[in-house]
Amino acid sequence: MMSQFIPTGFSFLKSLNSGFLGPSYLLKKNDNNKQYICKGFIKSAIGDDADVDNFIQIIKISRKLKEACFLPYHYFYIMDQYIYAVRPFFEGLDLSAYIANCATDINIVYAQWKVLCRLYRHLHKRKISPNFIKPSNIFMENGSIAFITDIYPPPRTFNPTIHRSNPFDVGFLSPEYLIPGSFPTYKADIWSLGILLWFMTVKKLPWNINNVVVMLKQIQKGSPENFAVLPVEIRDIVASMLVFNPEKRVDSEVLVHSRPGASMNSHDDRHSTLKGAADNVLKSVKISASPSAIGGILPVRRRNPNEDGAHDDQHYGDDISPHVPQRFTRMVNLSSQRQNSLHQLSKISVK
Repeated sequence: MMSQFIPTGFSFLKSLNSGFLGPSYLLKKNDNNKQYICKGFIKSAIGDDADVDNFIQIIKISRKLKEACFLPYHYFYIMDQYIYAVRPFFEGLDLSAYIANCATDINIVYAQWKVLCRLYRHLHKRKISPNFIKPSNIFMENGSIAFITDIYPPPRTFNPTIHRSNPFDVGFLSPEYLIPGSFPTYKADIWSLGILLWFMTVKKLPWNINNVVVMLKQIQKGSPENFAVLPVEIRDIVASMLVFNPEKRVDSEVLVHSRPGASMNSHDDRHSTLKGAADNVLKSVKISASPSAIGGILPVRRRNPNEDGAHDDQHYGDDISPHVPQRFTRMVNLSSQRQNSLHQLSKISVK
């Protein structure tokens, strides 16, 4: 077994459950005693050289996002066989734990999901896609979407014999990841958002997660067959996302203007109360990276021959990240007394 990599200035605390692409463990920063999570990504599990380069570029770009609703990696280290990324540890409920312990109100669930749609659309506009959209990367606080973390693309082709596979997490991948030679784009995120809305509504996935092989076959067939378990108000919305052909999936621009019970072909509901409330979440969003600096990043970027061998044992990071405040300010709080509204300012401390 390979010894754990401990970055300079950190101390090891304990091992965590292995991630999709490698080991994870908890660290302590020696100068301030704050806790951090270190995630290891095995290069060979990510894919070929172009996939690894794209993975690195996505991490670099995501570190430039100023918005408090995203928690990027503060440090990352490129070694010979591994990439290590370090971010602050947040002690709170992820979306899966939150959903398991709350009553389902379709209005609140849909408002929360619309916030996520807008956040991922925000990433898409910055060419940060595809993303690994799963509940463990989404944190909640007091019924609010707190922030999204671990922003990186899944392996372009999923292989259960290579990747440490939690069946639940795999259940959010689109069919493109199961087709060798395919190049998933941001439309893979649209599928994942559809599965996410399904899960948030009925508290389970549309697949058999007891057996990874069976589940993969179900996903490869395309959209689920049991749409009847969904509330009728959102069936049309979910169906527009869970389409086997990526090009025929609805666009994120349409999703952010949709509302339960309305036809997906209608553009007359852009000024609904639900949409207007969710608009406030990203009204003041600003980006530090210029469009020209990030517009050239494609879903899979082919390697420049001059870059060969340039990534061994590199370290990126500052003692204090200029892009992520130490307190997360969130305008995403949902109140049971005011349905369909997003209001109040909630502050969430990083542990």
